[in-house]
Amino acid sequence: MLSAKEKAKIEQALYGMSGILERTAPLNKNYSADDLRILSSFARTLYQSGDYEEAKGVYQQLAAFEPYCPSYWEGVGACMQMEKRYEEALRAWSMVSLLSEDDPLPHFHAAECYNALGLFLEGEKELDACKERLKENHQDLLEKIARLESNWTKEEGA
Repeated sequence: MLSAKEKAKIEQALYGMSGILERTAPLNKNYSADDLRILSSFARTLYQSGDYEEAKGVYQQLAAFEPYCPSYWEGVGACMQMEKRYEEALRAWSMVSLLSEDDPLPHFHAAECYNALGLFLEGEKELDACKERLKENHQDLLEKIARLESNWTKEEGA
């Protein structure tokens, strides 16, 4: 459960997120748990089929309805990133990191966005934050970090 201080921090961040929630008002304010599960599955299917715009719209609806659910923000961030809307993706990844402080993935994805923007110093900071949160079961993420760092070395040297 979130402390009052953590909740206030997240609410302040949510207030600043309205720019990426293009469809801020949920279509139906009475979603059941089944509705949320179905919508989330639908958004995931849209994303996996490459329909990032439609998936993003569903994820935005879900995030507007249930803003404390990190997986909905992950969906928004992933869609924005795939659409090459990196600044907006960074804001979504920051929400995920606020809601899931121990999760290394939002920091890794933020590093990818900074890499795409050519902001390598900020990306390195995010990779450091990612590495601090790694657990033994994150071997695949370690490999992705190494590839990203290798790409940065090549791009900075070019």
